[in-house]
Amino acid sequence: MLTADTLTVVRSQSESLIRAEVRGLEARERLEQACYEAMTILGCTIDEVSEASGLTPAELRRIVAAHDGC
Repeated sequence: MLTADTLTVVRSQSESLIRAEVRGLEARERLEQACYEAMTILGCTIDEVSEASGLTPAELRRIVAAHDGC
């Protein structure tokens, strides 16, 4: 019985982690979209967006390149 209870806990923790990771990916996508729009539509500089978002200028350049490549 202890093994079954332990595996239930492990399964539950795994499911919780997967849900948290999905939420994290969704939040990252929203942040990247906001950064892209700030730089391309609103005219904010990479340095301004980097400071506000915590993303590096290199990450922001990658975001712009990825969106422009769509």
